[in-house]
Amino acid sequence: MDICLKNEEVALVGNALAPLFLYSPADEILRDSFSVWADQSREVENAWPFGASGEVAEAFSLIREGTKGGVTQELLAEYRRVLQGPAHLDAAPWGSVYTDHDGVVFGNLTVELTRWMERSGIDFAYGSAVAVDHVGYMLSLMAWVAQNKSDLLEEFLGEFFLPWVFRYADLLEQTASHPLYRGLAKLLRSTLKGMEDECGIHVASLKLYR
Repeated sequence: MDICLKNEEVALVGNALAPLFLYSPADEILRDSFSVWADQSREVENAWPFGASGEVAEAFSLIREGTKGGVTQELLAEYRRVLQGPAHLDAAPWGSVYTDHDGVVFGNLTVELTRWMERSGIDFAYGSAVAVDHVGYMLSLMAWVAQNKSDLLEEFLGEFFLPWVFRYADLLEQTASHPLYRGLAKLLRSTLKGMEDECGIHVASLKLYR
């Protein structure tokens, strides 16, 4: 399947997931989308375009469980523990932590992705100031590329995102204690794996150090 046939679906999932990895549940930017996940997620689930149906259903069930109580102190503490820090993050949300021998933020993948964006004429900025290989930034960038430079989408996914993001999703699911973030990990993995399989994306073989 030509991935260009599903650009709108790719953009949909990227834009839906990105804010949940980039912002605290207490942030105003999440207010509307958070209520959608809590109250209307069955409709979102039925329209979700990628991923095995059973895995997607399990993920959405966890997300509903995790959002039904609203923004609690428990949820905020879990966000800080699994996505913000400053303590050590067992599931670091930056690609270079996995692909760089030294496991550092702003490592080789960050540099290579930045250079690729410059060469490709991609002038994309997100409201949250994070490294370009942050999982949330890359989901948003994925959506932007799908809508604006769709001929580069398969290269972006296969060279820069898919080689490490499944390892991240596995670690997030293993280390998260709150159902919201376990559900997001499952949904992220199932969605991108479904995208890879349906669209026949060639994924670069990169050695992972974490």
